[in-house]
Amino acid sequence: MKVLLVSDAAQGESLIPEFRGRGWEVASSSDVPSALATARRVAPQVVVASERLPGGGGTVLVTRLRALLGTALTPVVGLVAGSVAEGRMTEAGASVCVAADAGPVAVADAVERADATPGAPALEVPVEVLSEPTRLATIEQTGLIPGDEDAAFDDITRVASDLLPAPTSLVSLVEAEGQFFPGRTDVAPRAAGGRGTPLAQSFCQWAVASGESLVVEDATRHQVLRENPAVGEQHVQAYAGVPLVVDGTTLGTVCAVDYEARGWDDEDLAHLQLLGQLATAELRVRLAQHGHRDWNEPGRLVGAVKDGVGAVAGLFRTARPQPDSVAHVGLVRLLERFNRRLQTWSSPGTAADGRVEA
Repeated sequence: MKVLLVSDAAQGESLIPEFRGRGWEVASSSDVPSALATARRVAPQVVVASERLPGGGGTVLVTRLRALLGTALTPVVGLVAGSVAEGRMTEAGASVCVAADAGPVAVADAVERADATPGAPALEVPVEVLSEPTRLATIEQTGLIPGDEDAAFDDITRVASDLLPAPTSLVSLVEAEGQFFPGRTDVAPRAAGGRGTPLAQSFCQWAVASGESLVVEDATRHQVLRENPAVGEQHVQAYAGVPLVVDGTTLGTVCAVDYEARGWDDEDLAHLQLLGQLATAELRVRLAQHGHRDWNEPGRLVGAVKDGVGAVAGLFRTARPQPDSVAHVGLVRLLERFNRRLQTWSSPGTAADGRVEA
């Protein structure tokens, strides 16, 4: 068994000999950031975490572990001092709690119990992760309205569906209780859907929570995602998405969805990365358009537009879409839109305000 122990040095010195004596592989960390990095790297079968940790405490660690697909179902044994700490760790998602001074044998026995107990289905990322106020405020300040279509983001998804190809492509923005799609393209009748879903049907939430790309070839075989209602009800089987990150804050994804199991090759993922850069540039423009204090500066506006132009140029160069294809037409429209903005904002004395073109 692989065990990740997250505690101070003294507790580690006490517990590690007992763990190794039972034949377990043991990795150790002493704070939340390093523990998350180690968990990603070693994929432990059980995590043992002290409630008293630097970097936010054990409750933050458990919450973040529950927000990562690779550890969403991993049992956590909480080492606690008192009933209040036990309550906090249990609420965060710890499987078992043991008194911090219970001794190595008692803690190791708790690890064995936790390993033998199957985890509950994880349908949603913990709400604390997606409810960060700055992230939600940034989504609101884009001016994009849930349920509304948006020409630029729809063009991005048309390009995605044509290049990959995929029956459904989305630009998603993930909020605390659901996700909405300012861009959506469906090229097959069975794929027709709305402009948003609850989080229980979201794959994108996992990419947002981790800030990393998510690639799924067959969701029906995925330990976590197979329980997602989108798999059973909408028959989603394959997914590839890249996060949209603005100034270090992940707002949503550009993603492609298929209703049959499939692989995503390096070319598919390279196209998605460029589409993600394109959508991120468009989000930066919208923040400027709607008066976001950090973006309402001509220099940053022009930088965002140039990044968008660069992403379009990259897709023309690498994908080489055929003239008059859906991807070619969509990229031309996106390029023209960016170029009009660039000409406007590069003019001397031009103000960057709500009058810019969407």
